[in-house]
Amino acid sequence: MSRRLPRLVLLAVLALVCAPVAGCGAAPDPDAVAPQVDEASTVQLAFTPAKGKPIVMLEGLVNGGKPMPADLASFNALPKQTMTVTEPFVKKSMTFTGVAFADLLNAAEATGTSVTVHALDDYEVTYKAALLRDQGVLLATRVDGKAIEVASGGPVRMVFPGTSKAGKDTDLWVWSIDKITVE
Repeated sequence: MSRRLPRLVLLAVLALVCAPVAGCGAAPDPDAVAPQVDEASTVQLAFTPAKGKPIVMLEGLVNGGKPMPADLASFNALPKQTMTVTEPFVKKSMTFTGVAFADLLNAAEATGTSVTVHALDDYEVTYKAALLRDQGVLLATRVDGKAIEVASGGPVRMVFPGTSKAGKDTDLWVWSIDKITVE
């Protein structure tokens, strides 16, 4: 599904709204630092089902085929990673914090080979699961230390490290994620 024209309009609006605010789109930076795991994080990758309002629904070949609603606590229960990249739309370096996509897939016991990421605006992209597991893709919930608001592409958005070849295509960056389907 392509959303080039609507996405361009959205990007223009986000650029005006978010110019002074961190958290709108992100892009790879060849000089970016590799993702860093928070030393205080646990290594256990148990998925914590949503107790609060779900923000992302995991579906398909996860949890033995049972949908898994995730809230911010679900994401916060997984090991944190931090990545600094140059945000392509506001053209400045930003530090994103969240969980490795691979950790989420492991915690959800995902068994499929493809993953479709869906956004609140019905934009979606299907990836090979191996790409999301191997490329250091981050599901960010914070930027520059602050929660990412929906108006700025949150509460969960994808961030590719600067070394990711796939991340050079900004159409692959999905923000305001509301559903992840593993097939």
